[in-house]
Amino acid sequence: LTWSKEDTISASFSGFSGGYETDTAGERIIMDGRVDSVEVNITSPEFGGAVNLAGWDMKVNRKRDESGLYLGTSRGEVDQFSLTTAGKPALVMNDVVQSDLVSLDGDGINMALKYRIGSVNYGADKLGSLDLGLTLSRINPGALVELGRLYNGLVFSLGDGAPEQAQLDQFEALFRQLLDDHPRVSLDNFVLKTANGESRLNLGVDLGLSTELSKALSEVEPEDVIQALDAKLVLSKLMLKDVVRYRALFDPTVDQSTVEQEAAMIAEMAGAMAEMFQLGRVEGDNIVSQLSYANGAITFNGQAMELEELMGLLARK
Repeated sequence: LTWSKEDTISASFSGFSGGYETDTAGERIIMDGRVDSVEVNITSPEFGGAVNLAGWDMKVNRKRDESGLYLGTSRGEVDQFSLTTAGKPALVMNDVVQSDLVSLDGDGINMALKYRIGSVNYGADKLGSLDLGLTLSRINPGALVELGRLYNGLVFSLGDGAPEQAQLDQFEALFRQLLDDHPRVSLDNFVLKTANGESRLNLGVDLGLSTELSKALSEVEPEDVIQALDAKLVLSKLMLKDVVRYRALFDPTVDQSTVEQEAAMIAEMAGAMAEMFQLGRVEGDNIVSQLSYANGAITFNGQAMELEELMGLLARK
């Protein structure tokens, strides 16, 4: 497909090629496909630029479980995506990948999601890359299916007025059922890389609801639901310097030596302030901060404290 309008905008689409396979009951879904390219070019006096996508592949392989959930994998991958504006270098993302795996074991449903951008370039300069991994585990499959059905029913019935109390009671009962299995949410891997540094964040949260808790869910506080939490942030001062240097990259008129001085000053200031306000400690070229919570006890950067102390410490930043 090609399309244009008055010599100011044009677009082209290579087409989609793929295959789809299922059975009469819809128990199994297998799909794969590819788009070679999508291009949009704008040459109007007000704005000139282009958007290009090259090599978009997708795959799905799902099988419906007895609970009604579709288990299996999916994956989408873009070889390159670029954005160009007139007079500026192209902003290019390479090897953009999204994948997921949904499985069922004795603890319930597990969902693993992964995202990756292999590299982000601005013209000939590489800005960095991103990796992210998220896991949901110990999810009650029956409660999840019923919650989905109830939610869809509530959404479609909103035009008929407010939800009935019986529906809200059912929603709360199903949500409590989910929490009874102590689900876990994990940010297993969140990594940002630049030319000289790498920062990462890991976070795990165990959820649950005390059987003695008689509050309505609308009255429940976060500490009533969060049973345990572990978090670690490693912030690279070298990465901070690279981010400040982007200023000169995006604005060539800026003095390079001035930007270098700013980069060094901001990186050192970040470390000094983290230690001054007890928000982290400096370990070599990294600023490290750790938080753990279990059974009502909090440890922040190796120091035991009450929740009120932590909130006060964060409020002083």
